[in-house]
Amino acid sequence: MSGPWLTPVWRQLSSALSQQRFPQSTLLRGSEGLGIEAMAEYCAKALLCETQSGRACNRCKQCQLVESGTHPGVFRLGVEESVKVDDIRRLNRWAQQSSSVGAAKVALLYGAGQLNEASANAFLKTLEEPNANTFFVLLNLETKQPISTVLSRCVQLTVSQPTEAQLSAWLSEQGITVPDDFALYYRVAQGSPEALKKLLDEDKAEFEIVVNAFTAIPFSAEPLIAHISKQAKALDWSLQLLQFALRCSLSNQTSEALSALISHHSIASLQSCHSDLLALRQAQYQISGLNLAQQLYPIFAQLER
Repeated sequence: MSGPWLTPVWRQLSSALSQQRFPQSTLLRGSEGLGIEAMAEYCAKALLCETQSGRACNRCKQCQLVESGTHPGVFRLGVEESVKVDDIRRLNRWAQQSSSVGAAKVALLYGAGQLNEASANAFLKTLEEPNANTFFVLLNLETKQPISTVLSRCVQLTVSQPTEAQLSAWLSEQGITVPDDFALYYRVAQGSPEALKKLLDEDKAEFEIVVNAFTAIPFSAEPLIAHISKQAKALDWSLQLLQFALRCSLSNQTSEALSALISHHSIASLQSCHSDLLALRQAQYQISGLNLAQQLYPIFAQLER
C-alpha cells in the first residue's frame, strides 16, 4: 500500500489476509484523501483472488473483474450517493444469496457515518449473523461516526493523518518538488496526500495568485475577488489561508509566504474576515444565484483599512 500513513493499518489487514482470518465486518476510519478507499478495494480483490494467498495477484479473472467494477461477488454502496434504508435492504438480500463466481463475497459500504437509525437497524441482523465467506468492509471518512450498534459489530481500524514530515518525504519520492513554505501547503490541503499532490501538481500557479493577492502591499480586494469569481476553489483556499494566518498570529509562529498578511493586519480583522467568509461559503449551499462578487467585497474590504 502506498503511503507510510497507511502502513500500521495495512500490516494488520495483510496479516489477517495471509492467515485467512480476515474479520467478517471491518470498519476503516480516517479522513478523505488518505487512500482508504484503495485499501478497501485491494482487500476485496485479495479476498476473491484465485490464488487465495492473502494477496491480490492482479492477473486472475477474479482480480480483473474486481478491478473493472463488474465482479458479481462485490457489492458497493454509497460510492456516489448517500445510503438509504432501501439500499441496505437490497444489500441484505444480496448477502443471503450464494456467490455465482468464486467462494467469497465482499460488500464495500462507503459513507458508513451517513447511516441513519432506520438504515443501521436494517443492517444489524446481517452484521450479527453474516453468511460464511461473506465480508463487510465499511468506510467512515466523515467526521460523523456510525451509530454505536454498527460500530460494536465491527473490527475498527483507524488510519491516522500523516505528519508534515511524512508527506514531505512521500512527495519527494513521487518526484514532486517540495516548496520551501511546505507548512502552508500542508495546511491548505488539510493534511490530505491526494489534495496536496493535486495542489502542487495541477493548481500551484492558481494557488500562488491567491497567495500573492493576500500578501500584496497595499492590499486590494478587487484582484482577489476577480480571481475567486473565476476559480471556485479559490474561495476554499482563501478560507484556509486566513485560518493559517490566524494560527500563526495567535501562536507567534512565522510563515514566510504569509508574512505580509500576518504583519499588516490585526488578529481581529483576520478573524472577522475569516468568520464572514465562512458564513458566505455556507450560504452558497443554501441560496442559489448568489452574487458572489457583491458579497465578497465588504468581507475583503476589511483588510483594506
